[in-house]
Amino acid sequence: MVTICGSLLIIMGNVVTTLVPIMYGPVDSSDFYITVDPISVEAIQMPEDSSLPSNIFTIISIAPKGLQQVNDSSPAGQVIHQAFAEVHDSQDGIRPYKNIVFLRVVEKPPEISIDFEHPQDEPTFKTRMFVYINRTNRSIADYPVTIQGIGGDGKRRNSTFYVYYISPQYYVEEIGYKNYLGGRYDRAMQAYEKAIELDPKYVAAWMAKGDVLCDMKKYSEAVGAYKNAIEINPRNGTLWVAKGDALAALGRYNESIRAYDSATEIDPGISAAWNNKGSALSDIGRYEDAVEAYNKAIEAEPKNANAENYKGWALFKLGRLNESVKAYDNAVKLNPNYSSAYNNKGIALEDLGRYYEAIQAYDMAIKINPAWDWPLDNKGWLLTDMARPEEAIKEFDKAIELNQTDADPLDGKGFALSQLGRYEEAINLYDRAIKLDPRMADAWENKAVALKKLGRVAEAEAASAMARKLAQPA
Repeated sequence: MVTICGSLLIIMGNVVTTLVPIMYGPVDSSDFYITVDPISVEAIQMPEDSSLPSNIFTIISIAPKGLQQVNDSSPAGQVIHQAFAEVHDSQDGIRPYKNIVFLRVVEKPPEISIDFEHPQDEPTFKTRMFVYINRTNRSIADYPVTIQGIGGDGKRRNSTFYVYYISPQYYVEEIGYKNYLGGRYDRAMQAYEKAIELDPKYVAAWMAKGDVLCDMKKYSEAVGAYKNAIEINPRNGTLWVAKGDALAALGRYNESIRAYDSATEIDPGISAAWNNKGSALSDIGRYEDAVEAYNKAIEAEPKNANAENYKGWALFKLGRLNESVKAYDNAVKLNPNYSSAYNNKGIALEDLGRYYEAIQAYDMAIKINPAWDWPLDNKGWLLTDMARPEEAIKEFDKAIELNQTDADPLDGKGFALSQLGRYEEAINLYDRAIKLDPRMADAWENKAVALKKLGRVAEAEAASAMARKLAQPA
C-alpha cells in the first residue's frame, strides 16, 4: 500500500511539474500546428462565363477524408471539391493559443495558385482551400506546396502537401499516342477522353480521338469527334480532311466531297484533300472530276505517288489506257517499291494487249510484295488468256494459299483446269468458289461450260440460268 501511494505521489508530482509551468509559467509555451488532408489534384477548364481569366484551370481536389461539395462560394459558382487546411491549438485546454493565425503560401510551382476561404482566425479553425493551376502543357508530378501559418506573436509553422497534375497535352501526346501506336486503342481512348475532360476545347485531343475511332472502324463516332474539333477551329484544313475520310468510309461520298472542298477552300495546297476527293469521286463514278482532283493533288505535291496511281485508275476506268499507263509509270518512278501501281499498270497493259509487258508489271508487284494475292491472281488469268494453263495454275495456287477466302483464284484455277480438259476437277473448284461467293456469276457460267463438256446438260442449263440471273442489274 505504501508502495502504491508512493508511485501515485511521484506521478502527480510529474504532472504538476509539467503542467504548472505551461499553464502559469512566465514563458508563453502555447503553440499551433497546421494539417492538410493528403490530396491529389487534377484540372478542369473554367466555364466561359467564369469571372476568372480564360487561361485558368480549376483544380478538383480529391481528399480521402473531409471531402465536401460546395455550391455557393466556389469561384464563378462552379461545383468543385475542396481541400481543407486546419490550424490546431497545440495545447488546447491547457494553455490556449490566443493569437490570430494568418495563412499564406510560401512554396509552390509557378503554375499553381491557392486561395483560402478564411485565411485567418484563432485556432482551432478549418478553412476551405481553393487550388488553381494556370493552363500549361507541362505536367506536375508530386510537386510540394507549402503553406505557412504566421501567429500574432511571430510564431511560424509550416505544412506541406503534394500536387500531382497531368496536362491535357501529356494525356494526348504521351499516354494516348503511345497506347495508340501499341494498338491499345481502349487505353488510348481513355487518355484522349481525359484530355477532353480537362480541356473541352483542346483540338488535338478531339482529332486524336477521331483517329483512333477510325482505326476501330467506328466511323460515325469519328465524324462526331472531328465535327467537335472543327467547331473549335473551323479554319484547320486537316480536320476537314479527316472528317471527309470518315464520311467516305461510311459511304457518304457526297458529304465527304463537301468536307474536302472545305479543306481546299482554307488551303488549296492540301494535297491530301485533293487526293481523297478524287477517290470519293471515283467511288461514285465521276472519273473525269476525279482526274481533275488528282491533278490538283499532284500540282500541290509533285512527288505524290499515290495521286499518280489513283489518277491512273480513274483514267483506266475512262478507257484512256495509254494515259493510265503513263500515270502508273510516274507513280513507280516516284516510289520504285509501289506494288499497287505495278499491279494496276499490269491491268492496263493487259487491256492494251501488251501481255508480256503486263506479266513483267505483275512480276514486279509480286517481287515487291510476295504476300499479296491480287497480282498473282491477275497474272494467272492473263496466262489463261495466253493459253498457258499449267503456268496459270501455279499462280492461282499461290494466290489461294495466301487468301483462302477469295473466290476469284478458285474460279481462275478451275478455268485453267478446263483448258486442260480436267473438267471434274474444274467443277470442284467452281463449287468452292460459289460456296465462298454464291453471287459470282462468272463461276456459275464457267461451271455450266464444264458440265456441258461432260454431257451433264440439265445441270449445265441450271448453272447457266443462275449465271444469267446474277448478271442482271439489281
